[in-house]
Amino acid sequence: MCECKSYNLGIGTIEPRQIDLLTSIDTDGHEAHKTVDIDACISEVVERLNAAGYPTIGSCCGHNRMQPSIVFSDVMSDNDFRAAAKYLKDIDDRDFELSLWRRINPMLCHQAKYPLWGRVMLEKDISALITEIKFSGSIMYCVEWFSQGIKHTEWMLERELDEFTK
Repeated sequence: MCECKSYNLGIGTIEPRQIDLLTSIDTDGHEAHKTVDIDACISEVVERLNAAGYPTIGSCCGHNRMQPSIVFSDVMSDNDFRAAAKYLKDIDDRDFELSLWRRINPMLCHQAKYPLWGRVMLEKDISALITEIKFSGSIMYCVEWFSQGIKHTEWMLERELDEFTK
């Protein structure tokens, strides 16, 4: 049972572990790093993902209330995101919720007037990318998958997504 300290929930006794993460590389190859607090029980996983070239920007162990989650940097390509998910399955057997945030072109959402941020998630079998976009009190999902070598993209409402992922 996890005993990681959560300052938000006021539970746990084990302090977070501080790890050094790569935050950016400039055009001259100079690296910028940042020391961050990571929940102790997932700190090794987050450290290994970053060392393997899969940069993370957020994580939470779930504190026995939710599944653990990792948010990857938006600099990752879709293929990198899938590769990171496969790598994670090789190094840890927990069921992590994985996502990344990506700017969405407002022209893709006919009701949006400004650039949006979408939360990109993977299906459990890593076969489809699902981008959740919230705007004007609504939530839409952009689902992307490959079938017979052809990329398919479809916009769905939540009830349609539920049917698609069954």
